[in-house]
Amino acid sequence: MPLVRVLLGWMATWILFLVWEAVEGKVAGGTGEPGRKLLRRAPGAYFIEALLFTLIAGLWFASLGHGGWWLVFGLMGLLVEWAGWMRVANMDDSPFPPLVHVLLGGLRGAAAGGILSLILA
Repeated sequence: MPLVRVLLGWMATWILFLVWEAVEGKVAGGTGEPGRKLLRRAPGAYFIEALLFTLIAGLWFASLGHGGWWLVFGLMGLLVEWAGWMRVANMDDSPFPPLVHVLLGGLRGAAAGGILSLILA
């Protein structure tokens, strides 16, 4: 797998994560405080998360196969969001109920897998 495709997949996934978070922040914060930040995490956190998703996608598409990517990446997204919400379970400042946010995280992971399947597979 050429390095250029891996780098393109990484950048595309990073942009997806940034746009996803901005849209989610806009939807959740549309009626909230006017000074609310659009991104909850630093863009660097999404940069590293996109790198890890891309490396796993490279392994998946180069060795194990092409089918079932939506399930693998959807479950990875659920795992990432579930672990994050369990760490902050006692905080009440979330715009969405925890289960909705976790399910949206699974959808975000599947979307990242779709982009990576187009670029890497």
